[in-house]
Amino acid sequence: RCGGEVFYATVVKAVAGKYNGRVGVVRTDWIKPATTPATKAAGKQPAPKTAPRKVYEPSDDLLEFDLDTEGPGITLTTPKKPAPKVTSVVEEYIKLVQATQPLNELLQKELGANPGDALAAAAWVYAMRREIIQAADGTGPLGIPPELLAAIVAMEMVNRGDSMAAEILVAQLFWLGDHSIGITQMKLSTAAMQQGILPWITAKSGSEDDRDTAGDKVESHFDALQDSVKEQLLETLADPAQALAVTAPYLARLKNRSNRFPALKAGQLADGLHGDLAAIIATEYHLGPTDTPRDKAKPDSYGNAVGMFASDARLKQVLRK
Repeated sequence: RCGGEVFYATVVKAVAGKYNGRVGVVRTDWIKPATTPATKAAGKQPAPKTAPRKVYEPSDDLLEFDLDTEGPGITLTTPKKPAPKVTSVVEEYIKLVQATQPLNELLQKELGANPGDALAAAAWVYAMRREIIQAADGTGPLGIPPELLAAIVAMEMVNRGDSMAAEILVAQLFWLGDHSIGITQMKLSTAAMQQGILPWITAKSGSEDDRDTAGDKVESHFDALQDSVKEQLLETLADPAQALAVTAPYLARLKNRSNRFPALKAGQLADGLHGDLAAIIATEYHLGPTDTPRDKAKPDSYGNAVGMFASDARLKQVLRK
């Protein structure tokens, strides 16, 4: 309160990227106090209209503060509890939106994603860009490029970013089934195959019957695992960095089978000339590996989208910041 006037700090909400939830941002709205008889008689001018120090509070209500007019300008009195600077939250949010804008636009244009989902997916790629690059580079010169891994993260998160935490919680509390979990939406059984816990199982062809037969075998092996093993797999995939560390070598394994592209260098999958090959790898990531000969392998719509994203300059721009 200052001179009988009450100034309010309004808490607004923002949801984006790595915050993965509600972020309170204070916006202060106030007016310059009128000159009072006392200040006029003393020859004093009212405090100038300067930006008050902002205070963050985790509340949806209007926050009322007492104001101190002593000294130059008007400032909010020190709160009882120390609070982080709001400006840092606001600045980080603005930087996040700006940094992810190219990929955000790509996802909206090519997938028809709504702005919120596109921003959340692009923010995941941006927030985990170093881990994505590290995981992909760890597969070696004949492995996979970071762009392929980033494209899969974008595809999976554009539809699931808001529900990912709930999916993990359900799996932890209610049902340890063969879920698709985490930032790359890898199935627990796939992670188990990659880690050598389950045998490597492929479908004879890409037909629905052959894929169902292979899926039944995988399910049988997975069901036989102890709950403690399933819990460990869930914990691994629920952690974004660990999920990337499992997904990257799995993609490289899909690529380097004798009936796929073992001689192809990693960078070629993102050079714009081999998008069809990246699409086939992404398709088998999506539906499961097959023994189909190289010239018979066909991508699905998911694979085509991933292959296109992996070579798009807008994804590279966000990934390489």
